[in-house]
Amino acid sequence: MNNNSKETRRANLYVTLLVILMMVAVVVAIAGAVVRNVNTDTPGVVETTDKEEERTGDQTTADDALAQREDETTDEPDELAEKDGETKADVSADTTVNVDAQPEEELPTFVNPTGGVILQAYSMEVPVFSITMNDYRTHDGVDISVGAGEAVCAAADGVIQEIWDDPMMGKCLSVSHAGGALSTYANLSEELPAGITAGTSVKAGDVIGAAGESALAEIAQEPHLHFALEVDGVCVDPAAYIDFSTGTDQYEDQ
Repeated sequence: MNNNSKETRRANLYVTLLVILMMVAVVVAIAGAVVRNVNTDTPGVVETTDKEEERTGDQTTADDALAQREDETTDEPDELAEKDGETKADVSADTTVNVDAQPEEELPTFVNPTGGVILQAYSMEVPVFSITMNDYRTHDGVDISVGAGEAVCAAADGVIQEIWDDPMMGKCLSVSHAGGALSTYANLSEELPAGITAGTSVKAGDVIGAAGESALAEIAQEPHLHFALEVDGVCVDPAAYIDFSTGTDQYEDQ
């Protein structure tokens, strides 16, 4: 009887252990299934994420392309404006060239204002001896022979610009001409013809004064007209513009 009881308890123990082992096996199997399900779902999630990132990248590329297209479209008006500006600049430059290309006013034809010959030549580079001042000095014009009181005429058409008394060159008169020229007549008589005033228009050969002896700086010379000529404000040699060998015949027909 006791032996049977021991065997019975032993058998029950074995059964209990077997049941426990089976339950452990079931739990392990369930846990393994759960782990497999988790591993199976995770790649799907990763794959989905990769696809979403790929779609996002494609969308970003498309947006960048659209933005670049819009920038190119926006730049087109600037390029057109730049080309238009260049065209206007070219037209403006052409206009300036056309204005600058206009012919300059020509100098008039000059005549001998007294019909006499040159007593003292123009000399602005080399000083010449002055018998009145007893020294060497430059000479900004030519001294033309003419008797005291004889007529002095305008060397070209123009307008009387100024009449003044110079302490060394005496009674002086200047006439402005076309082409930026200015003629000056010095050592004149104190009395001027009627109507000879600043602003009066004169023609070549019109009497504008008479030869005198008012120039103290040249008083020791024989009677003459001191005649000077400027072009664009620069003193020039009158002999380069006037033929002083024509004599007095040039006025006989006037």
